[in-house]
Amino acid sequence: MKILTITLHSLQNPGSVLQAFGLQHFLQAQGYDTEIIDYRPAYVSTGKKKFRVALGKLLFMASYLRRTKKFNAFLRDYLRLTPKRYPKYKLLVENPPEADVYITGSDQIWNSSYDCGRDEAFYLGFVKKGVKMSYAASIGKEVVPRNEVQWITKHLKDFDFISVREKTSQTLLKSKGIANVSYVCDPVLLVEEAEYRQMARPPVAYGKYVAVYLVDKSPLLDELVAALKERYGYKIVLIGGFSKRCQADFHIKDMGPRDFLGLIAGAEFVIASSFHATVFSHIFRKKFAVILPEGNGARMEQFLEITQLTHRIIRKSDDLENVWQEINYDLVGDLLTSFVNKSKRKLIDAINNTTLKGEAK
Repeated sequence: MKILTITLHSLQNPGSVLQAFGLQHFLQAQGYDTEIIDYRPAYVSTGKKKFRVALGKLLFMASYLRRTKKFNAFLRDYLRLTPKRYPKYKLLVENPPEADVYITGSDQIWNSSYDCGRDEAFYLGFVKKGVKMSYAASIGKEVVPRNEVQWITKHLKDFDFISVREKTSQTLLKSKGIANVSYVCDPVLLVEEAEYRQMARPPVAYGKYVAVYLVDKSPLLDELVAALKERYGYKIVLIGGFSKRCQADFHIKDMGPRDFLGLIAGAEFVIASSFHATVFSHIFRKKFAVILPEGNGARMEQFLEITQLTHRIIRKSDDLENVWQEINYDLVGDLLTSFVNKSKRKLIDAINNTTLKGEAK
């Protein structure tokens, strides 16, 4: 059986490429012949903040080029892509790659605040024949305007199976008549910790350190960093991005996916506003704190509800006391294992059942 997936696999964002790897790796482990459709529209490299991205590349060209080299190496070494690359949706429609099953997901592919959320490629609009599914697709925000909801649901009507990464997305789609929407884990959780540790590139000798990832500059972040520094004396390592977000001893601007894994795995403590940094803090059993991104925190809150760690969210100064608490990772591991196993069964059952249904048509 041939399975093709389509997702945001070529962003220079560790979470994006690692979730693409996670789904493909799991499908391969089940014995499926699978590739990721190498779809790379122009907006993937420029994003919404085109001027800021261009300025960052110009000011930090050497770091940008090193980072690009690392991401390209990861795509080459760890992802199996279609031989043909598709820079435009029109090319997908005119000559779609053939498969028995097409899966779209994960990441925020249905978030209409981004270009991908309005791109029919991620709703499998190019598929002319075959089973259409989603795995852990994300709408990514709590409040979705009515016209955007209508656009999303219109493009999901002919799907054979739909699964999403947030409870809020499940509730929203069900309320609009999309039945049997499953709530499943992010694809990075489909892979065992030991495999990520093998992939991880060990960090240089920083000593004991706090890893800070994708947290917007704020007095609350400064207060949290200062409190950790005072209590433990750890170095502060700002990982990813080109802008300075807090006082740090080191700033890693050229981080690739394998560096990301190594930096999270090697940290004594992780501060994040990133969904995937939060998930990998669980995978590597790290102490962590979350400062929610403005208007886009539901996905992280719902994940932390599963693991019963919502108290690790820091919303105000009074919450800082929570970071000193130990985390019972035996309990967390049991909770995650149950959720992940259910997600795996739903995906495999969906592939088997919808394929049989397709053959009967």
